[in-house]
Amino acid sequence: MKIGYKVTHFGRSSVASECDRVQYGRFWAQPSAGCGPLFVFDNLESARRFTFEDEEIHSCWYMPSTAPINSGWSRYGSKMPLSRAPKGTVLADAVYLIEEVTQ
Repeated sequence: MKIGYKVTHFGRSSVASECDRVQYGRFWAQPSAGCGPLFVFDNLESARRFTFEDEEIHSCWYMPSTAPINSGWSRYGSKMPLSRAPKGTVLADAVYLIEEVTQ
C-alpha cells in the first residue's frame, strides 16, 4: 500500500464513460470488471496541475496495479495509455480516500 492523491468530482471519478462509475470514499474503491486499473497521482503537485475548478483532491492509500494492462480511463471517457497520462500518474488496483487536500 502506498500514499498518493486522487482527483475526484464530488467523490466520484472525474471521467465520463461507462467505466467512470467508481465511487470513492473511506472504503476500498475498485474498478468494475474490464474497467481498470484506476489512475492516481504519486505527488500532490501533479494532482494540482491536473485539477479543474469543480474537482477535489484527496490524499489516499492505493494498491499499485498488478494488472498486465498499462492504461486506464481518461476524464474524457477513452482508454489512455499510462505513457500519455499526466506526469506523476500511477496505476492502482484499489483506492481508499483519506481526506480532502486544500488546494
